[in-house]
Amino acid sequence: MFELSSEAAEDVAAILRETVRPRGRADALRMRLRLEAKFEGIAAGLVPGHRRGDIVASIQLRFAIEYPFVIAFDPASRCIVRVLHGSRDFPAIFPRG
Repeated sequence: MFELSSEAAEDVAAILRETVRPRGRADALRMRLRLEAKFEGIAAGLVPGHRRGDIVASIQLRFAIEYPFVIAFDPASRCIVRVLHGSRDFPAIFPRG
């Protein structure tokens, strides 16, 4: 079972709200299932993720892609920290630790 931080849970809720408006409930459900499958892979250790040289956070985050979103997670606990659109300014979101 995967674990979401409160920020990640808010991110997912916002993603689903923004998906359901223009595209409907079926697309929002598909998006939720895609994200949850990636979360399960991270929790099981099947998704190692990658580092980003532009991010220096207080913990060594890893990042996984579920296009068009980027999932930030703690590789030690495998907790999902954030789920953000890939176009966001990641260095601004993850200030130096």
